[in-house]
Amino acid sequence: MIRVICRTGCLATLLAFIGQPAAGQHEALDALRIRRDVCPFECCTYGPWVARNAIPVYAAERDTTEVLLVIAPGERFEGVTGHVYIDRFGIVDVRRPVAQIPGYDQTTVFQPGDTLVLLDYVGEGFQNVWYRDSIMEVEAFWWSPDDTTGVDPAVIQGVLRVPPIEAWWVKVRTPDGQVGWIDMSTARMDGIDACG
Repeated sequence: MIRVICRTGCLATLLAFIGQPAAGQHEALDALRIRRDVCPFECCTYGPWVARNAIPVYAAERDTTEVLLVIAPGERFEGVTGHVYIDRFGIVDVRRPVAQIPGYDQTTVFQPGDTLVLLDYVGEGFQNVWYRDSIMEVEAFWWSPDDTTGVDPAVIQGVLRVPPIEAWWVKVRTPDGQVGWIDMSTARMDGIDACG
């Protein structure tokens, strides 16, 4: 399934994602590099959490130089909100026509030779992508080059040329009122997944 999220009217921005930013495109790029106030997977929820490992809490978001405290395994705390940073945009090369899923508009959306710029992962196999001046939510149809060995080329609709790199940082509050930020790449906790 493919949904158009927004249109910006900035074709030069697509070129900037793949190469160097065009003059005046830095603000547009910066705006797309951060998804604010998101919980980036299905059933993800902020609220009361319990640490499963020792979690350093930093004074500033994305800055690991000052540790305010360490939440110990078993300690309760609150996940307040979070931001996903796209440190590197991914690139997908479309190899075969891609249409929406059955039951929806069957118009071919992507054609061989198209390039998609991967923004951020949404959850449940969906990714936000930049394509022809639009941000679209797309169910992943592409393969990693490492996964294509021995696969019939007729089933490969797209190949991931450059994988995206993301960082998720969460603002937390301890029971005694201390507030700081945690790097979700190393933090493990219970209570974050409302689906269990």
